[in-house]
Amino acid sequence: MIEKQLFSITNEQAKQLTTEIREVKQLLGEISEKLSRIETGVQRVFTSDFPNNSKFETLSNLSITEEDIIAMANDPEIQAELAAINREFAVAEMPI
Repeated sequence: MIEKQLFSITNEQAKQLTTEIREVKQLLGEISEKLSRIETGVQRVFTSDFPNNSKFETLSNLSITEEDIIAMANDPEIQAELAAINREFAVAEMPI
């Protein structure tokens, strides 16, 4: 079904979709890095509360496919969260 939807769009829509996918991938990468840093910090503080990490899958080991990204990009809740993150970054990056 996704292939039919992708192949029935115009070149301009495909370019826009590609740009949006790239942005989502970049944001997910940034979020993943931040979560990994937070996870590492928490584990350092509460070492006895965390079992051996080799038993658990960490964020850096997750495999996200392009289909997953397209599904996430179309999810209204994720769109709202990304919009909130973009607004937060826009405020944080405003020149003084």
